[in-house]
Amino acid sequence: MNKYTEKQKRLEREGKFDTDLLPYRTDNMRLIDENYPFGFTFAEKLCRGIVLSLLYLVVRPLLFFACGFRIRGKENMKGVKGAIVITNHVHYFDCLMAEPLHSYFKVFHTGAGFNAKRDIRGWFLHILGFLPLNGSFGAQKNLKKRIGEILQKGGLVQFYPEHALWQGYKKPRPFKNGAFRYACDFSVPVIPTFITFEKGFLRRERAVLNVLPPLYPDKALSGKQQVERLRDESFAAFRACYEKAYGIPLVYEEKISESC
Repeated sequence: MNKYTEKQKRLEREGKFDTDLLPYRTDNMRLIDENYPFGFTFAEKLCRGIVLSLLYLVVRPLLFFACGFRIRGKENMKGVKGAIVITNHVHYFDCLMAEPLHSYFKVFHTGAGFNAKRDIRGWFLHILGFLPLNGSFGAQKNLKKRIGEILQKGGLVQFYPEHALWQGYKKPRPFKNGAFRYACDFSVPVIPTFITFEKGFLRRERAVLNVLPPLYPDKALSGKQQVERLRDESFAAFRACYEKAYGIPLVYEEKISESC
């Protein structure tokens, strides 16, 4: 059983869906300001080529043995070039699950700034294409520019609109607006990808990445309305996938009323 189940239920009742369950440190975090390197140097491009070539060989076997991973609905990616991918944040390896959706060289991942470490872990994530979200105003400006470059070249940028990692959690959680704002700003589709946990071989639970049909910004709406419409449609897609996969309606734990 997931060791965070009871804490997840409590936070669900309290409506604190974006609370981090895992402890993290910021003392070894890189400074994310206007000088943060969102791109790659020539040497880093060479290293990235080697790392991603090796990753191509090992990621599918690794995911299969780690969580029985499989992809369903990859045909929905046909013809899509340049898109925001959203995924529910429910597994330690869920960033790797997005790699097979496209050329490994064109998949990038956003996440919390505390993942940008000043050590080999931070370097490795950077080489994989990690883009830290929280930083100074100058950093955010450069991040947006970098995301625009990636999308223009037909790449994918993955977001976790639920924010926090809740290992093994099955329900979709309320979304932040960031991913959808980028999709509207750059006029690209959102690809909802929802991870479900289903019975596999010998009743072993497996993680399935359900790739859902792309959703597009509605240019007839104003900026804020456009973002909110795309966000709500994306959540509805997650909800429908959840209810179909588990055969139950989406219902959250109710807040326990205090006795008088």
